Amino acid sequence: MEVPPILGSLMREHPAIDYFGVWQRYRKVIDANYMHYAEFSAHIEQVVRSRFASRPFSILDLGCGDTAILR
Repeated sequence: MEVPPILGSLMREHPAIDYFGVWQRYRKVIDANYMHYAEFSAHIEQVVRSRFASRPFSILDLGCGDTAILR
């Protein structure tokens, strides 16, 4: 497939490598708790457990990330 010159300058040969490089930086931020996700997760868990007590529920995560906070 031929890429128009204007797009060719914007595209990289291996965009997946760039993507996963950024993802690794994201994981470092999460793993080091720089954005206090551990505390946020604990608070959300407390709220959800008190709200739903013994009733079953489901969560649909539409945010960014890898759902590690929900595990």
